[in-house]
Amino acid sequence: MKKHLFTQAVKVCLVSLALIAFTVNGFGMEGNAGRIIPMGKVYMIKDGQTIGSYSSEAPLPENILLKTEGDCAVKLTDLYLVAVDKSQFAISNADTSRELRVKEGTVYFALSKLPQALVFTTPEGFVTVQQVILNASTEKSTLKGYVSVSKKGSEIGVIEGGSLLISTADGDKLVTAGNRIYLAQVVPGGAAGGAAGGAGAGTFGILGATAVFPLLGPAVTDEGPGSPAAPQ
Repeated sequence: MKKHLFTQAVKVCLVSLALIAFTVNGFGMEGNAGRIIPMGKVYMIKDGQTIGSYSSEAPLPENILLKTEGDCAVKLTDLYLVAVDKSQFAISNADTSRELRVKEGTVYFALSKLPQALVFTTPEGFVTVQQVILNASTEKSTLKGYVSVSKKGSEIGVIEGGSLLISTADGDKLVTAGNRIYLAQVVPGGAAGGAAGGAGAGTFGILGATAVFPLLGPAVTDEGPGSPAAPQ
């Protein structure tokens, strides 16, 4: 239990520190423009090859796979991210939606409103956040959560601050603070399978086993992934 509380506190602090850093620096952004602050190094990957890297604050390259060496903070309009060491992720923006694609590792997020649909894409498929329901305790409430991808599968969890209404192929799921959904892929006529290869949003087939579970509870199967906010 102590390890769980310590781990969760560290991850919440990562997101909080990112918020503070961006506030202090006072970034001026236009539209959906984003900024990154590598706490080590960030590599840009295209077609499996490294095409560039960042080791200091820079504009966020969109639609490019980013691989972190050390944690990396990201700020977009109404969305703050912290990608942990050895994560691979990408951000893309459209007129009515924003996509966070996580290929590997864990990306923590913080948001206080949802001006456009937010799509979380993993190797197992994608889900869409339709609504953010914040706790009414303060005027400046912020929801903190994560998207995590490992060899055992993918999950999306809410750490604190409210709930997410998420649309999946199995219907809408309300993920409250302290809970997660574990994504598993289903092939037509078959049972939930393992992780699929990396494909673009909308090409993953049928999502299955998108049930809501406590961060400290079991995943869909006994071999499901452990939550980043739970004891390891």
